[in-house]
Amino acid sequence: MGGFVCLSFAITSCSESNHIDIDSPVSVYDSSQPVVFKDFTPKEGPMRTKLYINGNNFGTDASKIKVKIGEKEMKVVGSDGQQIYCVVPQKTTTGQVSVSITGLDTTKIVSHTFNDEFVYDQKVMVSTLLRNVDQYGNSSIQDGTFAKAGFKNPGFMNWNASTQCLYVTEIGNSIRKIDLANQEVTTLLTNSQASFQNLQSFNFNTARDSLFLIDDNGEGSSDVNKVAISYALLSEGYRKAYPYIYGRCGYCVVIHPADNCKFYDTYWNAAMIKVNGKYNASSNTYSGKDLFFMTAFGTVSGIGRCYMTIHPSGKYMLIGLGDRPCILKSDYNFSTHEFMSPTIFAGNFNSSGFTDGVGPTARFNNPCQGVFVKNEDYVKAGKEDVYDYYVCDRENCCIRKITPEGVVSLYAGRGSVSVNSNFWGYIDGDLTKDARFNQPQGIAYDEASQTFYISERDNHDIRMITFQ
Repeated sequence: MGGFVCLSFAITSCSESNHIDIDSPVSVYDSSQPVVFKDFTPKEGPMRTKLYINGNNFGTDASKIKVKIGEKEMKVVGSDGQQIYCVVPQKTTTGQVSVSITGLDTTKIVSHTFNDEFVYDQKVMVSTLLRNVDQYGNSSIQDGTFAKAGFKNPGFMNWNASTQCLYVTEIGNSIRKIDLANQEVTTLLTNSQASFQNLQSFNFNTARDSLFLIDDNGEGSSDVNKVAISYALLSEGYRKAYPYIYGRCGYCVVIHPADNCKFYDTYWNAAMIKVNGKYNASSNTYSGKDLFFMTAFGTVSGIGRCYMTIHPSGKYMLIGLGDRPCILKSDYNFSTHEFMSPTIFAGNFNSSGFTDGVGPTARFNNPCQGVFVKNEDYVKAGKEDVYDYYVCDRENCCIRKITPEGVVSLYAGRGSVSVNSNFWGYIDGDLTKDARFNQPQGIAYDEASQTFYISERDNHDIRMITFQ
């Protein structure tokens, strides 16, 4: 310890000596030379900004160097002795840049705080909430803390503000809960617990105290004695499922916000079915009524995994046809409490691709789940419909935005064109400049924090889009 005290004194004294050239480059740390801090650059930027600290005699062991902006620690990538290279993390704040370098026994040798502040440029960015994959990019269903939890085929998502938790389907397997406060992932229900064969998606009722789950049970007959929809209760932690409807296979169930009527789709003739309220005492379940058939738009016999989202006003719903490259719009009849035969809102039933445009001029490739998000600019302008629609365009590996008028544009993904010619991958950062997705298929939105959550099939993860 006594030797280190002398070293610390030597550094302080040397910095004031006229006999040492402090500009002489030193890479490997030299105890006979002072540690010199000159400046840092750039002085402002968003998350992932590459920040460089210039000076001399820093040493080359990045593990012994700590850099902070205010109280937020940065990731130190490396040092060549004359320049420290670090990266600005997410959710940083504007503040002074401070550096500390420790010795071999981890005791602090020197520290410095620059007078200038780094000005953090808060932007909406793509980042990763949960991802645990092996060296080959594979993962499995694993509960536990965020550091250990894994996903295999995360799909349909929903945010529940009352529990402050995110819920996600492992398609064909289970329903899982992501507890953001405790940073923990748990499995609530599996196929066997819900008497399901191939669990697809779920939705909350208007009171947010019941969870309705739907199954692809492989059956086409409406009289089949197989569960199509079950429900679970918040009071029981959503851990026990009860039969709600016996019938044909289904993929998506939605609940109308005004009258609590429930609707679901099936593969056979792509029928839209309403739970018609006719109670069957012998089975303790309800029955369904066919409203319309989405196969009217083409010659296919069925459409699997429709993604239905009801507008917050309840006036209409948008339907992403996961197996066809378009999005339908179905208006709601408040007198009959039924959705009416839909029209094509965006895209083309038989023509896929990637094209921004208006209505049928736009092109999609497997549009999946979407979510309505209020646009305050529309509110200020006094528009009747103040919600944009954000949808996972799965095969195009991106998130698209659709205005109430049907204007389709790229919102996030397909970035990093300088890396390679792919439009898919796993890259965080700027919405369209950097970010890449790989088969995004589920999306949810937390209005309070203005955060999107996105599930990805091939990246086996949960991503975020929020202010960083």
